[in-house]
Amino acid sequence: MALRQEIQVLKDENTSLKATIDQTSPVDASEMTNLHEQLSQMKEENHSLRTELQSVMALHDQEVQHYIQVQELATMLQESHRLLQDLEGAKDRHKMEKEQMGRNYEHLRNNVEILRSSQALY
Repeated sequence: MALRQEIQVLKDENTSLKATIDQTSPVDASEMTNLHEQLSQMKEENHSLRTELQSVMALHDQEVQHYIQVQELATMLQESHRLLQDLEGAKDRHKMEKEQMGRNYEHLRNNVEILRSSQALY
């Protein structure tokens, strides 16, 4: 009995679907042409958007490379600045050592003169 009920339900659905199909109007040629044109335009737009996306991504990659280069240059500049400071420090130390050597030489020369003077007296 249940099987007959299922068959009847399926027949009713089939009849309903056939009625729905009969109610729908077939697509005429001009409408089909219009749909094809829309599809063609959408494909062209899709292609254009893909090309634009590729261009934007390439530009983005280029900007990332420039950013990396700027970072590298900034690091090099900081290192250069540090080296210049080290060089200035070494230059100042050298100047002080040179001045100290000059004072030591003058002191030694004065002592030699004093020794010569004292030896000349004897």
